[in-house]
Amino acid sequence: MTLNDIMPLLVALAGASGLWAYMAKRSEQRYLEAKEDREDRAEFNETLKSQVDRLSDKVDILIQDKEDLLKEIASLRAELAEARATVKHLESMLMRR
Repeated sequence: MTLNDIMPLLVALAGASGLWAYMAKRSEQRYLEAKEDREDRAEFNETLKSQVDRLSDKVDILIQDKEDLLKEIASLRAELAEARATVKHLESMLMRR
């Protein structure tokens, strides 16, 4: 075999090894990007979870405040009805005189 017969084989082998190195580097880069993306998503999910927990606590407080206000409104309505009854009774007593 002469050098001219071996040269295409050597060029093909060099090209294939270059292509293999390129593909390996590209695969490694994609892996690192995917890993970084997963880490970013995990951090985002943790942040989101903490925000949801904090908002849930605020909602619980607001629900308790709402229930307290509803009880107070009911009490005020009862007092108002009682006061109206008293006024009506006093008016009727004044009318009888």
